[in-house]
Amino acid sequence: NTLTHILSGGAFPFVQTLNLHDNLIMQIPSEIKVLRHLEYLRLSHNVLSLLPPEMGKLKALTHLNLAGNRVAYLPDHMSALVNLRILDIRRNEFKHIPDACEYFTNLRKLVMNDNHLLNISSVLGHCELLEELWVQDNKLTSIHPLVGDLDRLNTLNLGNNEITSISPQIGNCVALTRLGIYGNGLARLPPSLKKLKYLKNLMVNHNVLLDIPETTMFMHELEELVFNDNEVHTLEPSLCKVETLRSLRLQNNSISLLPPEIAGLSNLTELRIDNNNLKEICSQIQFLTGLVLLMLSNNDLQTLPPEIGSLSNVTKLSIDCNKLDQLPEEIGNMVALQRVWLDENKLVGLPDGISRCQNLIEMHLDHNSLYELCPSFSQLTNLIELFCHNNSFGHVKQGPNGEILGGPYGVPETICQLPELKALSISGNDLDTEMLPPTMSSLTNLTELWIQENNFDELPRVVCDLPNLRYFFMDQDVDAVHPTSDFFGQNAFPKEGADAAILATRHAKAKLQNKKGVLDRLMASKGK
Repeated sequence: NTLTHILSGGAFPFVQTLNLHDNLIMQIPSEIKVLRHLEYLRLSHNVLSLLPPEMGKLKALTHLNLAGNRVAYLPDHMSALVNLRILDIRRNEFKHIPDACEYFTNLRKLVMNDNHLLNISSVLGHCELLEELWVQDNKLTSIHPLVGDLDRLNTLNLGNNEITSISPQIGNCVALTRLGIYGNGLARLPPSLKKLKYLKNLMVNHNVLLDIPETTMFMHELEELVFNDNEVHTLEPSLCKVETLRSLRLQNNSISLLPPEIAGLSNLTELRIDNNNLKEICSQIQFLTGLVLLMLSNNDLQTLPPEIGSLSNVTKLSIDCNKLDQLPEEIGNMVALQRVWLDENKLVGLPDGISRCQNLIEMHLDHNSLYELCPSFSQLTNLIELFCHNNSFGHVKQGPNGEILGGPYGVPETICQLPELKALSISGNDLDTEMLPPTMSSLTNLTELWIQENNFDELPRVVCDLPNLRYFFMDQDVDAVHPTSDFFGQNAFPKEGADAAILATRHAKAKLQNKKGVLDRLMASKGK
């Protein structure tokens, strides 16, 4: 009613932009026809199901946004909107491309994702100036060959449909720079893709493709190839001829080998090949010196080549869930490393060279067989988060024949010399109170500590001397309060931190219900 009143008053006949986004509007009054100069109309995220025929009077309209409504069709009168350049009707109830689109001869961008589209009709063949077509997340089973006539199309997203084959005519869309055909049932790609020489972004993930087609070698401007979650067994050397490639995502396939030709991808900055069947990494990886992100998790790697140290620009390295028992000394040459995941391997030690990774701020060493850390570990002075749970701290070190080689080793002193450390997990080892060195109290920036699933029968005194500790995880059945009131250090759990979460819990899920009771007991024992 308010909208009708405003429009019927004739106060805004020359308005060019009208934004009615997110207003629970159920219908558009016929009086909208008075806005003859309107160029931009945003009606997104309302509850519209029908549009009035008077919308066809808005002949100056160039941008129309109806996203997030309940519209199933456009009235015939809207075919008069011949100046329309951008039409956004995503997240509605359309089953077909609106017939009115046949007359939108100036249309540059059509956004129809998240509808119920069953096909792309020949109507689009009249939109000769169309540059972007977004029809992902529908129910498409095929693509009309006339799409190939859209020779100005630079963006085509067909992802998350039910398409099992791509028409060869797609190769006629020679202006394409972005193509998304992910999340379909594709088992092969048409050879005509080699005509797409200007393609920069190709997303074909989540299909059933058995190989990366050789057609990619003709895409001389390709920068991003997303091929994860297919059934690829072999990485073809032809792919390695695409020198422009910057991002290569191959995770969740069955690749067992990186070919030596991978050295040709010298501009690569991101390589994701986790969740495959890699047995080894070829030495030619050393030539990927532009890499910033390297993901090798969940493979069958038993060793890393020394040449990996040449990747001096990598900031994130993930090689967790493999079978590594040692790391090469040269890993210390990866001086840009900030975050590294080494968990769930078989590591029994770390090379001294790791200390040269001075930019490390997060390190995951959990679920290995570490008895101790290298002597130079304390040189990682910027380390903020360290996860060492489920290792062999506190165990006697044994040789392959059961002979005792040393130990038992407690928490390494080198950890206690990390001045910036804020989070430390040593749970799931074999530690007791005597194995926590008094120097742990020098970790004055430590705010989170996990020590559950060890052999503590009382709250370790050194824990109470950590002045900034806020989150503390400990077994529920441990006596968290020592009988003597002078047990707690002068600065332990200061009153100003009483609103923080000092916990005693076996599992993080129980942390909220245990928080208040444990904190009250700790404070009471200090006479607070």
